[in-house]
Amino acid sequence: MRQFLVVLTLIICCSANFARAANRVDVSIGNITRPSDTSPLFNSFQTGLSWDTDFFKSDEGRVHRSLRIETGIGLYRAEYRNVRSMILAPVLHYQLNSPGAQPFIELSVGAAYLSETRWEKGYDISSRRLFADRIGFGYAFEEMEISLNYSHFSNAGLHRPNPGADMVAVRASFKL
Repeated sequence: MRQFLVVLTLIICCSANFARAANRVDVSIGNITRPSDTSPLFNSFQTGLSWDTDFFKSDEGRVHRSLRIETGIGLYRAEYRNVRSMILAPVLHYQLNSPGAQPFIELSVGAAYLSETRWEKGYDISSRRLFADRIGFGYAFEEMEISLNYSHFSNAGLHRPNPGADMVAVRASFKL
């Protein structure tokens, strides 16, 4: 736990100038569906910053596409213990150009570091360094986006066992 807090503090202190250039603040609340879905309805929390890039950007046609870089810290209240996370991931964002609310889909595969490997008795994901996958569907408004997201932590079979962990969350992204 102490190592996690030291690393997080270093990241925040070293990235203060970088954080000022962020385009969005992201927050999500949801539920851990694996390893167990018997805990309270809201037991998955995450917040972070996102940066828009010019890579893969296109405004032509009916679909606007872009690439974002996303960072996040999370808290997952598993039955056995609380698990904290740090995530860094590129996000492919596809959005329909339409008047009013604009539907979108996001796909992401990035790197994650977790404070714990054991989420509950008999459930060990065997590594703290994992892949963090996410898919989201939602609507973009003028100053914010709202989406429903499915997230998955996995070590991609690099360590045994590899049961993974899954979450479903509602996410809000606010433009800065």
